[in-house]
Amino acid sequence: MKEVSKIYRVVSTSSERYVISNILTTMETTTSSKFESVYQKYSGRPLAGDFVMLDENNKISIILKRKTEFCAESIDKRGRRIDLLASNVDQVFVVISVNRSFELSKLSRLVKICRLNKLNHAILVTKIDTVLYPNEYIDYLKSHFTDVNIIATSLETGEGLDKIAGLIKNRTTIFIGPQDGGKSSIIQYLVNGSKNFEKKNKKLPAELYFLDYGAAIIDTESIRTLGDVTGEVYE
Repeated sequence: MKEVSKIYRVVSTSSERYVISNILTTMETTTSSKFESVYQKYSGRPLAGDFVMLDENNKISIILKRKTEFCAESIDKRGRRIDLLASNVDQVFVVISVNRSFELSKLSRLVKICRLNKLNHAILVTKIDTVLYPNEYIDYLKSHFTDVNIIATSLETGEGLDKIAGLIKNRTTIFIGPQDGGKSSIIQYLVNGSKNFEKKNKKLPAELYFLDYGAAIIDTESIRTLGDVTGEVYE
């Protein structure tokens, strides 16, 4: 049986450097030569959310079997490619606000990505306090996504925040959404208990945070130009 102290979880990845953590410590490392020559062709590069084991030099030597993988297809100057964003995810929260990011076609495709990944998912509608008739937005979404849990949230009034905390307890949840959808502010609140978002200078493809009540949340880059895993593209 593997010793828990020797199993780490990948918190973030950047330029083939990895921040990993377990109940004892957090450190930055890279992959071992054995991993590069033997295991990489089977498991690929480590992802945020991976459980890994280290060799005697504290380098990643093995990625433990992934329970799930979350992937999407991105479009950029290099063309179309499948991006593995994170692993060992239990559920997905699609975050969209009632401001200009509220577009049904965009939201539909994000939900479709969740379904193609075969992961439980919910829609978080943020900044609900900024509109005069919030129930109209919620009812509109419920009429289009009859089988999806839709949660109205507000950092100003606190609406929906306790419900989110209950849903993420003892689970790993990945947050996805368009730019200006309120995703980063929600994560900032869950991680630090603050509604004042501090913008980072460097954005990582995916970053995992541990919370006190057994939850782990994964933040992803804002989704701008994305295709689903069937090849459909949208902006």
